[in-house]
Amino acid sequence: MPAIDNPMDPDVIAIREASSREIKGYSRVSELLNEIGGTQYAYEYHVSPSGAGYTTIPDAIAAINADGGWSSDVRPVVIIHPGTYTMTSAITVPRWCTVKGIDKNSVRLKNNTTNMFTMSNNTWLQDFLIEGENNSTLWNIEANDSSDVHVRRVDQLDNGGLNQHGFFVAEGSSFRTIFIEDCIVNSYRTSGRSIIRFWNTGAAARAVDAVVNNVFLDAFQLSNFMTGVQNIGCTDLRIRNSTIRGQGQFMTGVRTELNGVTGTPETEVRHCFLGGGPGDQGYGGGATALFCEAGTRELVYNSFAPSVASAGTRVTFNSTTTTGNP
Repeated sequence: MPAIDNPMDPDVIAIREASSREIKGYSRVSELLNEIGGTQYAYEYHVSPSGAGYTTIPDAIAAINADGGWSSDVRPVVIIHPGTYTMTSAITVPRWCTVKGIDKNSVRLKNNTTNMFTMSNNTWLQDFLIEGENNSTLWNIEANDSSDVHVRRVDQLDNGGLNQHGFFVAEGSSFRTIFIEDCIVNSYRTSGRSIIRFWNTGAAARAVDAVVNNVFLDAFQLSNFMTGVQNIGCTDLRIRNSTIRGQGQFMTGVRTELNGVTGTPETEVRHCFLGGGPGDQGYGGGATALFCEAGTRELVYNSFAPSVASAGTRVTFNSTTTTGNP
């Protein structure tokens, strides 16, 4: 019998038809394989609005928690099939778990009641679209005091002008090793806090080993001041190959803050474009592409960042920066 790793596979459907069994009863792939014989490729939990598997992401996560036994060698994955999934409570992603959509075009997630995902250590989010809603107090991905968190190819779009959510936040005294890569964040927020925030609440500046890579962030509806990527009290935060822009009058692209810690918080910006809105190459009216407070440092390599301001230290290498508004 051929190996089967997907309850939607034609072989599985054929088995169902031949045996008159109702495949819908097999929520976990291994349950079906154990009965019919076959090879299980991975610990997969499928989510679909109808058909085989679970109908909600929380149900799949609950099954993963109930099964248990996960480790660095045995890692479960939630595979989300095409559909729109609206949630009203936060999803805590268990350690070693991946939550993965089939693709960003067909898998759409919404939550306007709570933060969407709470990340544990050693967790992954991949390949889906978050439709932002209008509650500006919420974060879609929260990794407070979590380590080894990976967010790749997750987009957050404006959802017809509703998107007021923050995209990612990590706060606390122990979070570290975080990767945010290949994401698009199209914010409709008009003012307020940052869209991506790293906030060390410890007494001393702390290396967080965090990377923001190949991210396009646009806050194009601002009517007051806001920050794209905010570093509070952290060192070893690296922003690479990214475009961070917004309404030029109000947008601060990258901001590094001391917040009373000892030591020197530091942000590295490499191969980035930080500019205003469409047709605006700079920041005007008091906003800045880069800002670092007294007692902090920014390292800028091969980047375009007009209109910078600093009470701290900025070191530039082969970059275009202009103090004040161009």
